[in-house]
Amino acid sequence: MPKRGSPSHQHLISATLLHRELFPQHSVKFPDTALETTVEAYPMLNKAKLKTELSLIYENSEFKACSGAVPLYQFLHGEQPSEHFHRDCQPPQDPHHHHP
Repeated sequence: MPKRGSPSHQHLISATLLHRELFPQHSVKFPDTALETTVEAYPMLNKAKLKTELSLIYENSEFKACSGAVPLYQFLHGEQPSEHFHRDCQPPQDPHHHHP
């Protein structure tokens, strides 16, 4: 494991902000420590804006189904959703629900 406080350690901590498996946990208790570490590692980020955007992502069921950071990146930067977004951010299908 990289030394605590090192750039590579900061990047690992920052990556936890986008782990979709952690979104339910993050929606209950925002990962403020990871956000602080991220802003230290990437000083060009607007902390308040990032926290707002991440909070919206954590609470949005569509993003809980996302696989990968690219769809999130596109969303955060206002890019048109690509076919990857639609493919990678589909809610799980209910096997008991049948379409007419």
